[in-house]
Amino acid sequence: MAFYLASGCMGCEMAAVDSLHRIFDEFQSLEIVWSIPMFTSSKYHELDSIPDGHIDVAIIEGGVGNGEVKDVVIKLRKKSKKIIALGTCAVFGGVPALAAFHTVDEIAGEVFSKTRPEKQVVHDGKYILKLPEMEIQKPLDEVVEVDHYLPGCPPKPKAIADLFSNLKNLKEKWIISGKSVCSFCPRSPVNGGVTPASAFDGDRFVSETGENSCLLYGGVLCSGFITIGDCGADCLKIDVPCRGCYGPLPDVADAGGKMIDVLSIVLPDEAAEALLSEYREFGKIFYIYRRSLLKGGKP
Repeated sequence: MAFYLASGCMGCEMAAVDSLHRIFDEFQSLEIVWSIPMFTSSKYHELDSIPDGHIDVAIIEGGVGNGEVKDVVIKLRKKSKKIIALGTCAVFGGVPALAAFHTVDEIAGEVFSKTRPEKQVVHDGKYILKLPEMEIQKPLDEVVEVDHYLPGCPPKPKAIADLFSNLKNLKEKWIISGKSVCSFCPRSPVNGGVTPASAFDGDRFVSETGENSCLLYGGVLCSGFITIGDCGADCLKIDVPCRGCYGPLPDVADAGGKMIDVLSIVLPDEAAEALLSEYREFGKIFYIYRRSLLKGGKP
């Protein structure tokens, strides 16, 4: 096996570590031949010495956000029989993919030129450190072929434990239940509490809903109807609307477009028009956790 943290936050790897107590015996039987930064002290150059196709399964967390990560991901694809995209960043691009709303120059200028204008840094007087070539964050399958997808921000430890236990028998491309968050939501998915006609107050969404009523029908932005529900609707159980952290269901081609489509039905005309007039701002909400599939991946 191999593990690699690409352009991600390491949250999925923390969830993987949290899963190990469930499958300690099975995990001990796995041989990890290369891993950065978890589990082993592997080095980047050591990946070059591994024969092509030698690794049975490589699990990658995070998307592809710069040239260095892209090179490693391409090498891992050559060295591995299977690639598993672990977590929403690897599967859909994740929150970092919101960078698609800006140009690379805008991002690099804000982060590097304004805060640290040096283009290279000499470390310990002998190592010249240079910034890697930047790219707009992409999901793995925009760079290499991916065999299996396990989304989540992060995936639940039990789901990762089940993944480890079934590595030899994986068949489905998407390791998900196939149900939306609404399928697990304790609130009734029917109109109740605040009615659609009164859900929108002036120029903002209201937060008053009936105790058991659907938040979306109550005028609260909720992405549960398009979002993979393997989280078990944990947020809704404490009255927090879904923000879509597991990403859209596989049959949803464009999450933002679907959100607008449904909101235009649920909300009165004036509310829908007000929403659309602010689309650039709402776009970052509609596409958070998931990269648009339109226009080359740019919302």
